[in-house]
Amino acid sequence: MSVGDKKDWHEFNCSQEHEFTYVKNLYTKPNAVYQWLKEACRNGALHDSTHEEVYSLLAQAGFVKI
Repeated sequence: MSVGDKKDWHEFNCSQEHEFTYVKNLYTKPNAVYQWLKEACRNGALHDSTHEEVYSLLAQAGFVKI
């Protein structure tokens, strides 16, 4: 799925591990992204967020895509 893909507009689902795996592997520091995503899900920061919004938040946090 590319950043411009229609599926990116679907919500990021914090209850599905494959969501974390997919997104973390798009970045240069996958383990750090994984931890960030887990924490953001725990504290509700990603509630009702689309994949596109998650990518934007990750960019704001300083993560760089591959």
